[in-house]
Amino acid sequence: MKRRRISGEIVNDSRAQLPQIEGAEYESMDMAQSIITGGGTREASIELKLFGKDLGILEELSQAVMGAMGKIEGVYDLGSSLEKGRPELQLRIDRHRASQLGLSVSQIASTLQMAVQGKVATLLRR
Repeated sequence: MKRRRISGEIVNDSRAQLPQIEGAEYESMDMAQSIITGGGTREASIELKLFGKDLGILEELSQAVMGAMGKIEGVYDLGSSLEKGRPELQLRIDRHRASQLGLSVSQIASTLQMAVQGKVATLLRR
């Protein structure tokens, strides 16, 4: 399928339709040239990357952007590489209190890791 417009024209149309988000920065590059020089991550002429800490907001924005870009002539095969991460729990150990109980941070971390992930007690070789 041959495009009727060049990447620069599509990028300019895309940029005009991107939502105005406080704190968002938009940057564009010619992915075809980047792929030739080894810098591309996907085989796409246009690639838009969204970054942020809140996966829910990223998912919502990626759907909105893909919806807007899908209306632009010459843009096709839209997709998202957003993957759901694993939940994370961060613990802050009160080192003073732990030392009063005779525990090191390493002991606490090892116990927590075993409680969450389990531990291989032994291996049976045949």
